[in-house]
Amino acid sequence: MVRNIHIPLFLYIITFTADSLITSHGISNGGAEGNLIVIWLWSIFGVDSFLLKFIYVAIVIAISYGISRKYYWLGLWIIYSFAFGHALGFFTWVTSLYLNTFEIILSPMTLSFIWVWII
Repeated sequence: MVRNIHIPLFLYIITFTADSLITSHGISNGGAEGNLIVIWLWSIFGVDSFLLKFIYVAIVIAISYGISRKYYWLGLWIIYSFAFGHALGFFTWVTSLYLNTFEIILSPMTLSFIWVWII
């Protein structure tokens, strides 16, 4: 039986959206990203690839949902770990770019990106 993991998944999508938007705002090339897997995927798909973001989110959700079917707490740990990592990524970019956090969150591009995920 799968317990309710919708709230952690929603938190993950919010933190991933914020992190990906601030990363694409701060990077013109993949050189400043710390995650080596992401740099490799950017070399294949491109830095601002919507397809890559969609595939990444789908894989993380599928893995956490699949694991939580058998081991609920492990699935929660995985999804919260990804959400926390993206929250850290977002805040490190905000401080390194000296941007106002609310400028990024309330920008028209951010709101339209969130609207796409809601639909």
